[in-house]
Amino acid sequence: MKQPNVLIVSAEDSSAQYAQRLLSEWKALGINTWGIGSSEMVDRGFEAFATTREMAVVGLFEVIKHYSRLKKIWNLIRNEAKIRQPHLAILMDYPDFNLPLARELKKMGIPVVYWIPPQVWAWRKSRLKKIKLYVDHLICVFPFEYDFYKKEGLSVHYFGHPLSDDLFQINESTDARTENRQKFGIGNSNIVIGLMPGSRMSEIDQHLNVMLETAANLHIKHKNLLFLLPVAPSLYIEDIKSRLGDLTVPLIIQKRNPRDVIELMDFVIVASGTATLLVAMLKKPMVIVYKFKGMTVFILKFLVKGIKYFGLPNLISRKKIVPELFQEEVTKEQISFQVESFLSGDSYWREVNEELAQLSQSLKSDKGVVSQTSKFLLDFYKLTP
Repeated sequence: MKQPNVLIVSAEDSSAQYAQRLLSEWKALGINTWGIGSSEMVDRGFEAFATTREMAVVGLFEVIKHYSRLKKIWNLIRNEAKIRQPHLAILMDYPDFNLPLARELKKMGIPVVYWIPPQVWAWRKSRLKKIKLYVDHLICVFPFEYDFYKKEGLSVHYFGHPLSDDLFQINESTDARTENRQKFGIGNSNIVIGLMPGSRMSEIDQHLNVMLETAANLHIKHKNLLFLLPVAPSLYIEDIKSRLGDLTVPLIIQKRNPRDVIELMDFVIVASGTATLLVAMLKKPMVIVYKFKGMTVFILKFLVKGIKYFGLPNLISRKKIVPELFQEEVTKEQISFQVESFLSGDSYWREVNEELAQLSQSLKSDKGVVSQTSKFLLDFYKLTP
């Protein structure tokens, strides 16, 4: 058997983290991997034709603005696939890029696995037909997704959520947490409020200012508050610092493993997305916020129907277990209200913690999610001698 090569398209920070772990599993197997991914994937031998930073756009008009650049990258990957004829293509999330690519790969006779498939159960169900035509296997990350796609007659697999692999390594003792917080100058009397505006610059533009305004508003009354802002892997700390203005609150900025930073927090103000799931699995109370540019929201109202919630913890639980604020609701007053409720010791937040613990447990696998995913891919597609 000739040396296998595998195309991986992981254009999001979150999916790139899972792909990175997959590459670690494959490190000694002699599999050539290439496509779109993160610098950490490159460190593991991945050949990147584009990076997560280049692909980090969100919102309909943000995509239109960068269309020519994204199309150029899309053409590059398609043409390279014609030349290399990969044994397998693993497409992750990013459906507006990946579904058209899946169509072209199918024409070339290249097997397609979609890991973290499109959320057609939430919106744009028209994509379901394309998935059936162009995708050989789906690997879902939520149990209800498995049920949905199984009913549609697709070849679907569920091993758990890759984020849960990290959770087994967490030392949850009080002493360990206190020691870790002390390393960052966080005292016993301090309450740490996390500010997580998103992993794309467009999300930073929409959320960072209102989060900083909220921090300033809260700090007037609560001098023991510290604010902690993790920087996403695809962003630079300088990108964030240039947007801080005349900061009047104690703010710690950190670029390291998001899990380790979130562990230091007591409450989190977080933009909707995969980060909310990590916060939930770490059992941190939160308020989820999300803002789009006005015209994008206008169009989305016609595309999303019958969906009560937009935050992943609520979507997965099929009920509202944490508060979420959307568009015009995202103000310093409304966010502050939720934080004040937490600070007051409202019993509601104890119930939230119980719900988050149940949610976290439902997404775990004691066999290792990425390890099981790797075994399926290696065995089914015979990628090893």
